[in-house]
Amino acid sequence: MDFTASLKDPGPALRKIDELEQQRKTLLEEIARLEKENGFNAQLAHITEPSVRQVLNGVVAEMRSMDREALKDMLGSLAEKGGTRSRRLKLPHTLPNRDRGQE
Repeated sequence: MDFTASLKDPGPALRKIDELEQQRKTLLEEIARLEKENGFNAQLAHITEPSVRQVLNGVVAEMRSMDREALKDMLGSLAEKGGTRSRRLKLPHTLPNRDRGQE
């Protein structure tokens, strides 16, 4: 920054340089965020209905193989991880007994 040495008062020029550098950093962060978001969007574009169905079928099969207490624990854990959205999730206090078809 030798050019500032030739200025009578380099303060304003240096402040402007600092301001522009902060803007540059902010823009670089925004570019990185948008590139990451674009990558997620590209991945989502490859998700198909059959692949979602396959995953959900696997989840259902896994849940059916679990004993009652493990299933209740898992559902409770999922509800906790859901944060504020979990308040909208209405889970029964008891689960039906698969063997008898009753609670």
